[in-house]
Amino acid sequence: MSHEDDTTKAAIASLGNVGTDRAGMLAMELQRGMDRYLGRESEVYTEVDVPPNDTIPATIDQYLFWLEGFVAKGGRPTHSYDYPWRAERWLYASMDFAVNGECGARSVKVIVETGAAVLNPNPWKPFGGYGHNELFLMDGFKAVGNVVSVYSNPEFDPYRPMVRER
Repeated sequence: MSHEDDTTKAAIASLGNVGTDRAGMLAMELQRGMDRYLGRESEVYTEVDVPPNDTIPATIDQYLFWLEGFVAKGGRPTHSYDYPWRAERWLYASMDFAVNGECGARSVKVIVETGAAVLNPNPWKPFGGYGHNELFLMDGFKAVGNVVSVYSNPEFDPYRPMVRER
């Protein structure tokens, strides 16, 4: 066992048990970072860069439909971007599907049709198992996550003045 392995294990032990508490999340991130640095597979958990099952690519029209309903129910966009909406990382779920707590570049935005459910989030992973994924529920036009974006496409012009100040 190398010195780095001993140091990592001691640091993780000092932070507490892995769980949804902040120390546990920091311990997981520390372990994953050391594993990446040392060029080995993480023993904490492995993420696979694939979209949630039972989803298809979303369209801008689907997001605009959701955004219109969200605003009609009193919601306001939180972010305005100076680049156009891009379909990558946007998915549409018409039936039950699962997310795996993806974070960062592996996270996705999923528009969820009424009647579809998010299955089996892993509550021990960051943010209650949802990770950085953003869910846009057609049922009630709710958002799960803290970002509702508008983009530079002209279709978003009516929503841009509604963006909340940070």
